[in-house]
Amino acid sequence: MSEATMSEETMSDEHMNGDPEHEECQCGHGGEGHCHHDGESKHDGECKRVGEGECHHDGHCEHGSQCAAETLEMGCVEDLTGMVSIQEHATVSRTVMHQAGGNVVVFSFDTGEELSEHTAAMPVFVQVLKGRIHIHGGDKNVELVPGGMVYFPTRLPHAVKALEPSIMMLTMITPARA
Repeated sequence: MSEATMSEETMSDEHMNGDPEHEECQCGHGGEGHCHHDGESKHDGECKRVGEGECHHDGHCEHGSQCAAETLEMGCVEDLTGMVSIQEHATVSRTVMHQAGGNVVVFSFDTGEELSEHTAAMPVFVQVLKGRIHIHGGDKNVELVPGGMVYFPTRLPHAVKALEPSIMMLTMITPARA
C-alpha cells in the first residue's frame, strides 16, 4: 500500500477502539455503527450488517431491510460504485457485505495507488467496476477493466495497482457457519 492509508475500515475489528463493552463483539461489519449486546441473539451473536445503522443482538436492526440477520434472508447492495469515492492520492475501502460464506469489500484507488504484494487467508475474487487496474498474482500479470475478474487461491501472493482512477470489488470466500 502507498503512504496514503485506507480511510475506512476493511477486514478488522478496529471499530471497537478498545471499548470494553464491545471487546467480545465478533461482528466485523466495518464502517460506522455500534453493536449492542442487549439480549439473546437470533443470529448467534453474528451481525450480518450491510449499510448504516446499529445492530442489536436481540434480532432487531436499525438499518431496516438491509440487515440479513435471518439465515434465509437475501442481502443486497444496489450501487457498489457509490459505496466509495475516489480520493486524491488515496486508497479507500469499505466492507459492504458480511454474510455467512463470504464478505465483500469495495475499494477505490487514485491513479498509481496500490495494494503491495500480500496473501489472503481465504480464496478471493477481484472484479473491476470502474477504471483500469494492473494485477500481479503468482507468475501472471493482467490488466483488468470493468467486466474483468480474477481469482486468487488461499495464500497466493498478489498485488494490485490502479492505472487510472478505479473502483474494484473484492469477494472473500469464508467457510459457511452452521
